[in-house]
Amino acid sequence: MTQTVLDEEQLASLELRVLTGLQSGAALPLDDRLVVGSDEEADLLLLDDGEQAPARLCVGVTQDGDLMLEAEDDGIALSGGEVLQAGDRVPLMPGDAFRSGDVWLAVRQSAEPWGTWTPPEMPTATPAAPMHAPVVDAAAAPAPAPAPSAGDLPELAADVRPRTRAAA
Repeated sequence: MTQTVLDEEQLASLELRVLTGLQSGAALPLDDRLVVGSDEEADLLLLDDGEQAPARLCVGVTQDGDLMLEAEDDGIALSGGEVLQAGDRVPLMPGDAFRSGDVWLAVRQSAEPWGTWTPPEMPTATPAAPMHAPVVDAAAAPAPAPAPSAGDLPELAADVRPRTRAAA
């Protein structure tokens, strides 16, 4: 992502768009600075039933006219695969997508049509190797013990409890 200074007209028409999740299709004008998150103090309260809770972030325009994304919590993901930690700040270009929890967002010009949007494929953690029984060389393995014969089993005592009327 490259940093660019936006003119006053471009800045006045920016909006934060929710691209996926329960609030997909929502847009909020980006006047100066918006706080996004799952807490009540956020300007845009993200509600999502995904696997990851939305992390808190801030999108705003600097005094120099640059569009910035700041992670206030760990785990904000950029469409290029980079994951931001709390306190990280990165410049944005209108149209750059980023993810908070399972919700994708982008800053765009309000006059720009929505169209269809498909989330980028994000790298996932490599799953742990499945647990397997150890591989044993059949030739080197000891032979299984033979099954016991009837003569090897202990004698069982007969049930000698007296019968009661209830049992009969």
